[in-house]
Amino acid sequence: YPALKNSDAIVDSGASNHMLCTNAPVEKRTPTIVPRHCGTPPGHSVASTEQGLIPHNLPRPAREGHLYPSLSYCSLVSIGQICDSGYTT
Repeated sequence: YPALKNSDAIVDSGASNHMLCTNAPVEKRTPTIVPRHCGTPPGHSVASTEQGLIPHNLPRPAREGHLYPSLSYCSLVSIGQICDSGYTT
């Protein structure tokens, strides 16, 4: 895979929420009180450790994401979360 910058992400129509790498640019980063869990291709479950807002001009619910230490290649930006937040084109 090509090398990516910290700000690179994959826009994912199958992601239920924004799943961010720990080195992603995130505003208002705080420890996660109630971790979210996600499944990996090999069948493991990983938990988020922090949460924050992606730096973008979208409504706040569309910017909220969780950070996963084991997500190492790049972040996933959820199209569903953006649409569920009322964003339209």
